[in-house]
Amino acid sequence: MAKKPKDVETKHIAIPDVAKAKLIRANQEMDNYLAGVAAGMGIKGRWRVDLNKMQFVVESE
Repeated sequence: MAKKPKDVETKHIAIPDVAKAKLIRANQEMDNYLAGVAAGMGIKGRWRVDLNKMQFVVESE
């Protein structure tokens, strides 16, 4: 007999301001670093990074 899925309660808990500031700063540093990597690889135009697949996604027109 299959088990019925349990009801899941979702809670949203705010991140403390100190942690938010560190996360924002780390994200900006990562963006700057990746911009340098993209420039070094010769990637021009619009691009984004797929962190799950660890690759640049270049948007061409």
